Amino acid sequence: MPPHLQAGCDLVLANHVLYYVPDLDGTLAALLRALATPGLFLTAMAGQRNTFAQFCNHCFTLLRQPNPFRTAEDLEGALTRHGEEYGKEAVHYEVVFRDTEENRLQIMRFLLGSAYHDVSQQAMLALFEPYAHGGTIVMRLVHEHFMVWRKPL
Repeated sequence: MPPHLQAGCDLVLANHVLYYVPDLDGTLAALLRALATPGLFLTAMAGQRNTFAQFCNHCFTLLRQPNPFRTAEDLEGALTRHGEEYGKEAVHYEVVFRDTEENRLQIMRFLLGSAYHDVSQQAMLALFEPYAHGGTIVMRLVHEHFMVWRKPL
């Protein structure tokens, strides 16, 4: 992190990106160092309750590999290790799209990244079957919003 950002940001926003960082603790520490007082850190992440996270877990289990992506639970642990007070709120939403093989596989390509080509297409397509209704996929999902508020002294 550039030195001029030390405690210089009134708002630090990390919207669904912390899944991919190799060092969650180090990245979180850098983001929180950038936060001014007063300041607000906001982030959104899916956790294990999220069906898409469960899809990833299933696919990496098929590959006999650990899931490399972070979750809301990992972030919560990192915030606790850093001694941060935080708020958390579950956000429920619905994803609805036309049920085509192409649409199902586009979502899986997004979720799995470079591991996409290692997973059987049939296995990926089958994950969506419980959510198929008359030519449409309807999925009720949840992710977590986290907030760290640095209050004025």
